[in-house]
Amino acid sequence: MIVGIGFGSLLFHFRPSPPGQLVHSGNQSTPSETPSQPVTNPIQLPHFPTPDEIAEAIKRNERVVQTSTPLSPLIKEKLFSVLIPFNDGEGDPIPQYRPKNEPAHFASMALFYVRISQWAKSALDGRDKPKSVEDIDTLLQEVVRYHVFVACGELQSDRSGFEWNYKTGMKPIAIPALATPNRIDYPPKAIIENLSKTLMGRTSEIDYWKKTTDKFSVPAGSTVRFMTSKEGNPGAYDLQISNPAIYTLTFTVQRTLLLNNYGFLPTGFEADADTIKHTRTFNIAIKGKFEFKRTTGTDPIVQEQYIQWTDGLFNGLGKYFEE
Repeated sequence: MIVGIGFGSLLFHFRPSPPGQLVHSGNQSTPSETPSQPVTNPIQLPHFPTPDEIAEAIKRNERVVQTSTPLSPLIKEKLFSVLIPFNDGEGDPIPQYRPKNEPAHFASMALFYVRISQWAKSALDGRDKPKSVEDIDTLLQEVVRYHVFVACGELQSDRSGFEWNYKTGMKPIAIPALATPNRIDYPPKAIIENLSKTLMGRTSEIDYWKKTTDKFSVPAGSTVRFMTSKEGNPGAYDLQISNPAIYTLTFTVQRTLLLNNYGFLPTGFEADADTIKHTRTFNIAIKGKFEFKRTTGTDPIVQEQYIQWTDGLFNGLGKYFEE
């Protein structure tokens, strides 16, 4: 399992390759001989665009698409779901997650449940626990949506920690950040303004964003919005990151199934008998939808950069919700 992952700036040093290729003969290695004749047909290595070239391509793409013929958009979708028990009696609103058989992505899943439990408890501080399905839906959907936001920020940041295995012991790990196209840091004031209008505005997360040095990265020109769904999903909550001239990435969070009978806990949760009697389980779905606007002038480099970024976010988020 992987534990202890957090934000951090990682510095990598790569040692340059020696000028001559080594040719092995027996137990000795000697530099290869320099050819006496010039190479007439050198191998052409592929060119990988630099960050500056990508940024320039994105700016050029924005100008060109305004006068180009629209094509059908590129659309990618990903669906996740997660079971969340809710206790409307005494004790924490979300019971502890302690699976006996650790799933493949135990560390990520455990972190997800710890977070939403803390945020739900903080949001209800000084308030009665919700009893109606609608009020519980609102609470759970908003904390899950905020987790998606936080996770997207972490996936776009370098992370370090350690991995522990009972066979091999502990070893350090480093996970590099996703490459965000034409990356900028989104203003913390805008994040705070958005969160203040949601249930998360009741929690200490507002103070966190006022003080933290952590950044939330987006492609330049993007806007981040927390809003109710506008795609015919009443009661759903959206996290939208978009630059309408180029792309829209939306995560829609909605409860899809309710096990309305008290006394049921999903696998991996622990609670005493009294807590279980007051617990119902909610199935929350998270649908990611990426739409990239294409025209006859779309730069393929720009399109590929956004596709890789989206795939990285979808794959990273999947580790929180898929066993």
